[in-house]
Amino acid sequence: GRQTHDRTAGGLLTIFAKEKEEDIQYRKLDAERAIVRMVDQEEDGKPPVCPRILEFPIPVEGEDVPVLGIPERPPWDPAMSPEALDRQEMEYFNKWMESTYTTHGVDRLNFFEHNLEVWRQIWRTVEKADIVMMVVDARMPLYHFSRAVHRYITEVHKKDVMLLINKTDMVHPEVADAWVSYFKEKFPGMPVVKFFVPRSSSRVVGQPCVTAVMDALRACSVTRNGKRISAASYIDCKDAPVTIDFADEMALGLAKSASGKSGKREERRDNYKTHAAKEAVARVRRQEDFIVVALQGDPNMGKSSVMNSIFGRKVVSSSSTPGHTKHFQTYFLNKQLCFCDSPGIVCPKLDAPRSLQVVFGSYRIAQLREPYSVIRYVAERCLPPLQDIYHLMEFKDDADEPVGRREPWSPMSLCEAFARKSGYISRGGRPDCYRAANRILRNALNGYAGIVLCFAPPGASVPELEDKIRSSGVNVETHAATDQSENEDEEESDDDQEPAQAGKKVASSNAFAAFASDGDSSESDSDS
Repeated sequence: GRQTHDRTAGGLLTIFAKEKEEDIQYRKLDAERAIVRMVDQEEDGKPPVCPRILEFPIPVEGEDVPVLGIPERPPWDPAMSPEALDRQEMEYFNKWMESTYTTHGVDRLNFFEHNLEVWRQIWRTVEKADIVMMVVDARMPLYHFSRAVHRYITEVHKKDVMLLINKTDMVHPEVADAWVSYFKEKFPGMPVVKFFVPRSSSRVVGQPCVTAVMDALRACSVTRNGKRISAASYIDCKDAPVTIDFADEMALGLAKSASGKSGKREERRDNYKTHAAKEAVARVRRQEDFIVVALQGDPNMGKSSVMNSIFGRKVVSSSSTPGHTKHFQTYFLNKQLCFCDSPGIVCPKLDAPRSLQVVFGSYRIAQLREPYSVIRYVAERCLPPLQDIYHLMEFKDDADEPVGRREPWSPMSLCEAFARKSGYISRGGRPDCYRAANRILRNALNGYAGIVLCFAPPGASVPELEDKIRSSGVNVETHAATDQSENEDEEESDDDQEPAQAGKKVASSNAFAAFASDGDSSESDSDS
C-alpha cells in the first residue's frame, strides 16, 4: 500500500505516504557511516554561539520552488444530500491527490496529510473563523508557514491572518527578531507576534506574550453585514470570563430538544461537554454577537498550549504526539470572543528533508521504522555535539568498561552508547539502539538537554547574527545534561515500550525565556 496510518485518540487517522522498503534498508545500513560535522566549536577564535545558528536549508516556497496548492472545499449548497456532498468531496480530493503525485513525484514530496477527514476539519475551521492565527515554531518558522493556507484564508475566504511565532524561548532573541522582520517584509499588514508558554521557573507576571496576542487581534478586522469592521470592540469586551452557568444556559436549548424537558443542572453540564452541545453554543447565539479566532498550523506547533496560556488555565489537552488534536474545539474567553483550536495539518511541500518533519514533530517519532538517518541530521548540526551533551563514551562489548573514543562517531554508535548509559537493554542483552534513538529525537523535538536546531531566515547573514548575539551578552549555554521525563507523554512511551520508572523531570532548556518576559505558568509548550 502507498499509505501509512497513525490512529489518534479522537479516532481520526493521520495518513502519510508509505516509504519504500529499499530506502529504509539503505538508511539502516548507512547508520554505521561516520558523522561529518557541519558546525564547529569555534569560528576564527570567537566563542561559540549555542545553539548554533544554521542557514536556512531548504528552497523557499514561491521563490525557489512553486507553492503547492492544498485541497479547497468544492462548491456546495444546503440542498445537497449528505451522500452527494460526501461523494463530491471524495472525488475532488482523489483527483487532487493524483494530480499532486503525478505532477511532482513521490521523491520530491514531503510526508503530507492524505486523509480527507482531516482536511474537512480544516475547511470547517476556516469557514467558522473570523480571524485565523497561524502558529509556527520559532526554530524554523518558514518551514511551518504554508503560503497555500495563507492564500486560502486571505484570498478565498477574505479573512485576516495573524502570525504567532511560538517557542521563542528556544532561540536567541536576535534570531526571533530577524524572523519577525522577515515576515513583515514578505507579508505587509499581517500582524506578527513572538510567543512562548512560560514554565513555572520563569516567574512570568502579567503574561506579556498574551497581551501582545490581544494587541495583534485588535489590529485585525472582521466582516459584519457585508462590511469590514475593527475587531477591537470584541477583544475589549468588559464581560467577565464565561462561567459554567453561562455555558449551561447556552446548552439548555439543546438539552430541552433532546429530552423534552430542561433536566437537572448536572445533566445540562454533561450535555454541554458533548461535541454537539459545544456546537450548539455557536448556533444559539447570533454570529454578530461574537467573533471566532481559529488557531491553525502544523502538528506540534503548540496551538493547544497557546490556548491554555491565553485562558490562564487548561482548557485544551496537549501532547507532544503529532495529531493529538483531531477535531476543532471552541471555547469562549468572554461573551464576545471565542477561540477555536484546530487539528494540526501537514501541507505538501517540495524538496524538504523528511528528517525535518521528525525533528519538529509533524511526523510521529514512535512511528519511525528507521530513526538513525534523523539522528545523523541532528548530530551533524547541533552544538555542542551529541556525544558532549550526553557525555558519551565508547564501551567494550566484552567487559562493558568505558574507554576513550578512537573511531569517529556514527549514528549507530551514538545510540548504542546512549542506550548503555541509560540502561536501555533489549531482551537479548544488547543495547536497545532504536529506543535510544527515539529518546534523543524526543529531546530534540522539545529542546531538552540543549538539543536545539535554530535556523536563520533566508538570505540572512549568519555571521552577523552571531556577532550580534555575542555583543548582546545573551549567549547562554544550553547544554546541561538534562533529559526528558520518560513518562511525560504516555502515548509515546507505550509505542516504543519505555520503562515504567520515570527519569528526573526537568524544565526545557529555557536559556532565553528570562529575556522574553518575567513571570510564571505551568503549561507545557508542545502539543498538537
